[in-house]
Amino acid sequence: MYLRSDKLIQTKTDEPMGYNGAKEKMRKILFLCLTMAIAVMIMPSCRTTINTSKQQYINTTTTSALYADLDVSSKKISYGMEPSKAVARGGYENIINTAVQEALKQNGGGDVLVEMRISADFKRTFWGHKKVTYVRITGYPATYKNFRSADDETLKEILKAKYFKDDRRKK
Repeated sequence: MYLRSDKLIQTKTDEPMGYNGAKEKMRKILFLCLTMAIAVMIMPSCRTTINTSKQQYINTTTTSALYADLDVSSKKISYGMEPSKAVARGGYENIINTAVQEALKQNGGGDVLVEMRISADFKRTFWGHKKVTYVRITGYPATYKNFRSADDETLKEILKAKYFKDDRRKK
């Protein structure tokens, strides 16, 4: 502040906040509030949408006009494994399928395992869930041979054996 011809003049830096200063501060607060409100309204539109679907199981039967013989080995194989984390994440069925696949791959590469026996060791986790620690698979490897088309009579016999199993038990 300084005096000039007996009048008190205030400089811009020494000016106390008066009506104009409060008005400017209110404008800034109002601007920030409006900006925040617009941002809140816009943000949900930027969200990622995830669509899921559920499959319904429909019990249907299909019969192929192709059949084959099964050549079963007389040598029984056994395979044990500790499932990796990636395999275990798929669940118990995934662990069993992986063990069967590895057993067949290491023992000649059969197509299926006949009379399969499964032995699994479980461990309870802290939360009470069961965790598979070791799986042993035993069985006879088998391969499909002699693929051929079925004629009408053979197809009727296959269908009769498949759908009328209960009739044979009653006799």
